[in-house]
Amino acid sequence: MLGPDSLEDLRLGAKDSDELVRAQAVVDSYNLLEFGHPEPRWPPPSNALIAEVRRFLTEMQRDPARLVSDNAKSMMA
Repeated sequence: MLGPDSLEDLRLGAKDSDELVRAQAVVDSYNLLEFGHPEPRWPPPSNALIAEVRRFLTEMQRDPARLVSDNAKSMMA
């Protein structure tokens, strides 16, 4: 399940050989912050979590698969 403590699991997914799994890890990392959700399921993300997700997305922009890198760029925007 996705939650504030799942970033390490998403980092594992980002190492998967399947680009669809890596691309989904990128999307899920952004979604765990719940920006723009009208009814968040947990407390607002801390500045530290936001910074970690930003670092993760920056790293994923260098993924060799275009789908993954494009997803990361889109999530950073």
